[in-house]
Amino acid sequence: MGRSPQTVSYQATLLALYLLGLSLRGVAQVLAVLEVPPVSFVTVWRDLQRWGQRLRRPRLQAQVVGVDTTFVRVRSVSHGILVAVALGGKTLLVQAVGAPQDYQQAFSTLRRLGPRW
Repeated sequence: MGRSPQTVSYQATLLALYLLGLSLRGVAQVLAVLEVPPVSFVTVWRDLQRWGQRLRRPRLQAQVVGVDTTFVRVRSVSHGILVAVALGGKTLLVQAVGAPQDYQQAFSTLRRLGPRW
């Protein structure tokens, strides 16, 4: 079976079906039901890999603007909550619930985000 020519709309359909949560085999089965040229799940995987290479971007380092902790008493038990928010307040970076000594893992995660922390 040779490579069949695939249009951009065909590949976009592959991508959309995959992003909607279908497995590689599921995407291939849906395309078979739509009576398009038969495609194997390996072809779907290869096309998604190609699209992924085009979409790759370098990871941006987050600038932590706000870190806040508070304690909440639930049924006479005190629980601590730590929240760290990124620049602009739109991205929650870390949320930890538990005792203050459990926050060390949250702080180490923040340190790995970049030198600004």
